[in-house]
Amino acid sequence: MMNWILGMVLAGVVLAEGAVENPKGQREKAQAMQKAGNWKDALEVYRGLLTGVDDEKSGQDLAKAVDSLNQLGQVPETDQLVEGAVAGHPENWRVLEQAANNYQGGPHWGQILDGEFQRGDNQGGGTWTQSSDRDRVRAMQLYLLALEKGGEGMKDGERAQVMERLVSALTM
Repeated sequence: MMNWILGMVLAGVVLAEGAVENPKGQREKAQAMQKAGNWKDALEVYRGLLTGVDDEKSGQDLAKAVDSLNQLGQVPETDQLVEGAVAGHPENWRVLEQAANNYQGGPHWGQILDGEFQRGDNQGGGTWTQSSDRDRVRAMQLYLLALEKGGEGMKDGERAQVMERLVSALTM
């Protein structure tokens, strides 16, 4: 919880200072870090991009940030990161679609610890539970929202892809 609060404070500082300078350069830097196995630093760059940039590559930033979390074994932080991105990019259909993809494709289990769901293979001694239904519903909500926010700005192929994934979530 303390990490979440600290993350929100840092996000506020980044947003207060304005957009990230040179997002293309930051993305290239983060990709090089990932390639070198420096997942922690790459994750921090992607978090900065998610809080300071809102463009057509923000959905990819979210996917790569989640990948970094997975590589670091920090799966329990995924939901917080994804929902933070959704809250920070409520009009960006690409972020909404990627968030839905994460719910649809991520692990559908975890533990209830101190009354909160922790996704993935935690060793905290909580009660194991499945999250498939919850994840499917959240994915459908986000796909529908992505279609709504994409509006006329989506190309036919992009719209078809989101609709295909929505159908897949319906049958999940």
